[in-house]
Amino acid sequence: MGGSIYKTINTGIDWEKIYSYSDPYKTFSDLHFSSDSIGYGLVKQQSYGYSGAVIKTIDSGETWIVVDTSFNNPLYSCSFVTDDLGYVTDLEGNLFKTINGGISWTFPTSKNLGGVTFINFLSPYVGYGYKLDGKLIKTYDGGQNWIVIISDNTESLNSFFYNKSNQSIYIASNSGIYKCVCSNL
Repeated sequence: MGGSIYKTINTGIDWEKIYSYSDPYKTFSDLHFSSDSIGYGLVKQQSYGYSGAVIKTIDSGETWIVVDTSFNNPLYSCSFVTDDLGYVTDLEGNLFKTINGGISWTFPTSKNLGGVTFINFLSPYVGYGYKLDGKLIKTYDGGQNWIVIISDNTESLNSFFYNKSNQSIYIASNSGIYKCVCSNL
């Protein structure tokens, strides 16, 4: 099997397979739910030609449909601010934006993000990108322009989480976890 999506309703004790991609050369790279019922998944193919696809659910993951297969590179990261507004990145660092729930995509910037970049948008305007080379970047204008927040880190940044309740950002790296308490995200 190429890849599967699993769901739990009892905090991880039991898992149920809810979707499978039968192509052995295609795997899932990211999932993001914009609400309780609407979620998006990314599919990547890196063998026998590069490609990417976006899948979507509107019933809390019970059923999934392919909404776009037009990507020429594997997709790596997605972040949806609303049910309609979202972003994806590909293998080369291209950033794509949708305002209609994944039906069509545009480039919000002419600047490439420079290789695999994982993204997390906190609002329609503020987003972060973290990279395996240790860089952390930020946008204040919906992905049009990016500034480097951390550039001299020598370890991979692997995961990003924003805790709304205490306005803190947590970033996991190869050697530990960084925390930033932010008053102006």
